[in-house]
Amino acid sequence: MHGQIDSILNHVPAGSNHLIVTGRFVADDNAEVGIKADEIKATLTIGSDEVECSTKSHGTNTPIVASLFPGTPWTMLVGTDACGPASSTADAFDAHGNSLAHWAQPRPQIVVY
Repeated sequence: MHGQIDSILNHVPAGSNHLIVTGRFVADDNAEVGIKADEIKATLTIGSDEVECSTKSHGTNTPIVASLFPGTPWTMLVGTDACGPASSTADAFDAHGNSLAHWAQPRPQIVVY
């Protein structure tokens, strides 16, 4: 399984430091469908800034269940005023803090507005 951060991320409202990070949790095959991630943590590198965020930051304890492409949507909130091209790494964890998946996303390029 893996994740995919959306290629366009936005500050809401525009010009604020409230960045909404969205993406999907994807099962690579039928055997992974239904696996539950308790949390996804990501690090966005935007220029010289590193921004860490987590699905726990949007206030829900609901697990994210892996599904086949396009995957299950998730949302993170983070405080930063950084904008521009970004790359990312992310990890998915089960309810016991065990790693389920790790991925990097240099492409497609993420752009933060």
